[in-house]
Amino acid sequence: MTTLNKNHKNNKNNNFKSPSLSDSVNSRMVTVREHFIKNTDHFEARIAKDYTSSSVKEAYKILSTNLALSLNKEGCRRVIITSALPNEGKTTNCFNLGIALAQMNSKVLLIDSDLRKPALYKLFSLSKGPGFSEVLAGGLSSAEAIQTTGYSNLQVLSAGETPTNPVELLGSAAMRELISEASEQYDFVLLDMPPVNLVADVLTISELVDGTVLVVREGETKHPEFQRALSSLKFAHAKILGIILNDVNMNRIYGSQYGYGKYSNYYR
Repeated sequence: MTTLNKNHKNNKNNNFKSPSLSDSVNSRMVTVREHFIKNTDHFEARIAKDYTSSSVKEAYKILSTNLALSLNKEGCRRVIITSALPNEGKTTNCFNLGIALAQMNSKVLLIDSDLRKPALYKLFSLSKGPGFSEVLAGGLSSAEAIQTTGYSNLQVLSAGETPTNPVELLGSAAMRELISEASEQYDFVLLDMPPVNLVADVLTISELVDGTVLVVREGETKHPEFQRALSSLKFAHAKILGIILNDVNMNRIYGSQYGYGKYSNYYR
């Protein structure tokens, strides 16, 4: 059972505040837990860049290790990265987590599964398509659509053109076949999915993956929306691997000595 922080009513905005997610989520559900990641720029927080702080890079290394340990299984690990609402950092975290896993010598495929408002291809400066939607529609094979990146061990399947029936495509036999094929070729398959509270996409394919990671943003994500997302995932029998608390002011939590120093109108 998921429980909310008993003190959250004192926060008039009901926003998530660090440092402890264990006050907001039952610790038995959180195996990838309490990772405070400061992304100052939503589209430029690239852990492979020289200017990225060592503490942010280390946070993703720890997150990658914990993710691997939480999925203690042979073969491919298939994980959904999502959020309750837009602008909480799911795509940036999927991007950086993919890089971190690849740097650990895992073969990784990132699938830009947000068919309505894709963004992963922009982070890698790749073409939008043909991609994921065309593969599901039967227009081409995954081998033809998957693109290489500038990072060893890391490939991307861009979203492709926006379809009129995203949920139908995600629930199709072609989707099952794609995940099955990818599972034979990669150590990790990460799917950047739309926000849980806006569309049913995540719930449609939750049974095809090994678990789901929910990204929340400090000062942005509200407890009622977070609880609603958890309830929806639980209803779909999704395995919740844990939470990433994003965009945290580490200096406020630990002091400066610690060292840490849009969907727009589419879903309306």
